[in-house]
Amino acid sequence: MKPIILRCRILWSRLILKRFPRCVRCGEKATDAMHIYGKGAYPYMSLWLWNGLGGCRSCHSHFDHGKGHDELLEIAKKELGHYQFTVLEDAAKHDKAYRDYEAIEKALTELLKGG
Repeated sequence: MKPIILRCRILWSRLILKRFPRCVRCGEKATDAMHIYGKGAYPYMSLWLWNGLGGCRSCHSHFDHGKGHDELLEIAKKELGHYQFTVLEDAAKHDKAYRDYEAIEKALTELLKGG
């Protein structure tokens, strides 16, 4: 993996945990940034801020093992709101790509700084 992609993933995780400090499923302290649409199946969406929720390790494991994906989608609808979730769902269906990692890194860094 390219170093810039790794840096972007770290920034993405920090921003998700800043936005969701508590696990969206159980309410415990969030330790993991979870992808709603997994980075393996949807790599082009892996850095979208709308594609992440905060979770504890236990709930993240529950969702990652396939059994809880429908539950995760329902939680995402509630947490993101109708508009953001609809855009996310539409992007997943239509395979939209965005890979300008330099621009992504800059934007994530600015967001983390509060700018």
